[in-house]
Amino acid sequence: MKSSMYDPRIIKATARWEDIDRAKGLAILLVVIGHLASAGGMPPGAEWYAIVKSVIYRFHMVFFMFLSGFVFFLSQYEKKAWPDYKGYLLGRLARFLPAYAFFGALEWGGKLVSKSFIYVDNPSKGLADLVPVFLTPTISVASSLWYVWVLMLFHILTPLLIRTWDRLGFWLVVSLPLSFVSMTYWLGLNQATEYLFIFLLGGFLARNHKSYLHYLERFWPACLIIFMLSLAVGDYSKVFAFIISLLSIPALHGLVRWGWLSSWRWMEFIGRRSYPIYLMNTIAMGITKGVIMKFTTWGGVNFFWVLPLLVSAGTLFPIIIKREVFSRIYWLDRITT
Repeated sequence: MKSSMYDPRIIKATARWEDIDRAKGLAILLVVIGHLASAGGMPPGAEWYAIVKSVIYRFHMVFFMFLSGFVFFLSQYEKKAWPDYKGYLLGRLARFLPAYAFFGALEWGGKLVSKSFIYVDNPSKGLADLVPVFLTPTISVASSLWYVWVLMLFHILTPLLIRTWDRLGFWLVVSLPLSFVSMTYWLGLNQATEYLFIFLLGGFLARNHKSYLHYLERFWPACLIIFMLSLAVGDYSKVFAFIISLLSIPALHGLVRWGWLSSWRWMEFIGRRSYPIYLMNTIAMGITKGVIMKFTTWGGVNFFWVLPLLVSAGTLFPIIIKREVFSRIYWLDRITT
């Protein structure tokens, strides 16, 4: 281990976990790569990207949601919610809802205006497309923001569950079957039920981080090997896919903590800015792709230079906007931090 801060015997919940920052950096990069194209707008002549995207979508949000639950419980938000839950609720709504509403409306309006002169993925057709951004957030014109909405629901719901009975093992058992239930799209409940178990699993491991890190150090290489081999398998059942996605947690966490990604400080830098990147990556890549397609195609051989350009735009543009613009405007700085 690199320092006493990382010794699972003495680690403090209040210490900043640099490996978690690197893990968030890896997770947000996977999100950006997955957001390069919608299902109906794949680059022609670059079908291999569709395969890459399919592989990424098997696990990337599971890993991202695990990290969210881990950080939530490590920060002890479930305890901070009491005794003033009303104040906590208003604080959580103020934390997530303005950012979701602002960038959701921005995506809707931007797509509505720009579709007449540049290519747009999942374009807005009119005012009627704005309502689903809030009623069915996982299938709206701003569906790329669904994680923010669902995370808000988890931050609101989890303290209530813990207040009812502070036994995470029990809630893990209760939430596990929900991962396999088809739920309504209303209010994003389909994604909330799918990922509640993962979020709570992150919390369970955060509460037991000493034991978790002990076993993670021993077994993550084996998990990584099995995980990588499993990604080569084609279509499989939902249960098997779920198991494989769970393997991504120790595999990738171990990789950024002790593996060859543990020295990638730039990934740590990106991880600490994962929230503004998540909020703005599709906007940045959409504008970049629209400009590119005004002059040339983005498929075929071109995709080999378009891909890194789009990833760079989706990652660096939000960081620059956050630092140079939003940091000077209090409200925008607060909702994107």
